[in-house]
Amino acid sequence: MAELVIKGDKILLLEQGEKEVRFHGHHVSITSRSHIEAFPSGHFLANPVEITTNGEVINDNPRFRNWLSQPFVDTVLSKEGYNAAYEVVQLSDSRSSNLIVLNCLDACYGHALYKLFNAARYEESDSKLVVIIHSNFQHFVPDYVDEVWLVKTSFSNQDYELNGFHEFVKNQLTNYQQIELVETDMALDLGEVDLTAFTKVQPFDFQRFAEGEPFEITILLREDRMCLSSKSDQWLYLVWKKTGSGLLKKYLQRKERSIYKKLIRHVNQSIQAKWTAIGIGKGLRYSFLDDQRMDYDSFTQNEQKWCEHYASSHLCIGVHGSNMLIPSYLSGAFISLIPKFKIPNFSEDFLPRNEPTQRTLFTARNLPASIKPSELALHVVSVLQGYRHGVKTKI
Repeated sequence: MAELVIKGDKILLLEQGEKEVRFHGHHVSITSRSHIEAFPSGHFLANPVEITTNGEVINDNPRFRNWLSQPFVDTVLSKEGYNAAYEVVQLSDSRSSNLIVLNCLDACYGHALYKLFNAARYEESDSKLVVIIHSNFQHFVPDYVDEVWLVKTSFSNQDYELNGFHEFVKNQLTNYQQIELVETDMALDLGEVDLTAFTKVQPFDFQRFAEGEPFEITILLREDRMCLSSKSDQWLYLVWKKTGSGLLKKYLQRKERSIYKKLIRHVNQSIQAKWTAIGIGKGLRYSFLDDQRMDYDSFTQNEQKWCEHYASSHLCIGVHGSNMLIPSYLSGAFISLIPKFKIPNFSEDFLPRNEPTQRTLFTARNLPASIKPSELALHVVSVLQGYRHGVKTKI
């Protein structure tokens, strides 16, 4: 937590000399003479980054240099930024002169959600709570937030310098006597957070499993996260990520579609199920199920409807990184498919649910993305037919 003060045309850290705070977007920098450090929030909280004014890294975690330290350096040293529009949305009639500011900007969907969940730490605060967030997440802001400062720009731009953003923030801060810029903790214990305040939807009622067939099964799809069984296709996927080859992408999409088609055929031999696809990017047509995917620019206008669909789904299936966080919390059960290169991030793509441990062990499954469709089908049928394994009588 840092207490800020406006002095002239600068934002300074209170009682810390001439340390100047600058809002770039996702990144917030603190400058003191020849050194610049990242405000300790988000992943910077556990992995501090400090550089010189010419961009030389003085302190950081070398393992995270490519995706954490270097983007910070590039942002701070950038001469030109990206255009964005800003809007203030008042959600309450709070007249407090004390302000808590929570910056939730992040070009990673999951990271931005985790940051937003930190708002729960200030639900009972007497100060005015302001959340800075990309417009795509406005529908997830809980009712106890007093004000939202919306950033409207391309989603990926959040990790870079945003033109006019610092001036926008500074102009808003001048209206308050006491200003606290608070950190977002990526290790927040979400088991203590009421996540329905964000989803606005109650999770799947587990008693619905007893109603039997047909089961509602939802597949989460994203064009840049693919379910591929063979080692050669997984290698080609990494090649595509580096080269962006359109022909290779089409080939891999066809392989993925074939895998899901086989999965559905295997499952349907054992149980009756209604299959739906939800996700970002329409890609190849899935004519063998109810395809509700949206283009990137329009999906947020329908995400609340998607949340309602997740909460009515007995099971959600998706590759790690295909926006599985919300479905994992709202659906009756989920299967997250983990690519080999995502094993270090194993637990980052699902949310904890307040339910009996035995049930969670049975209904929340993380499996290798290389799993064969026939074997994945066994897990699907096992969860849906054997849900009583997750029901234990209390002593």
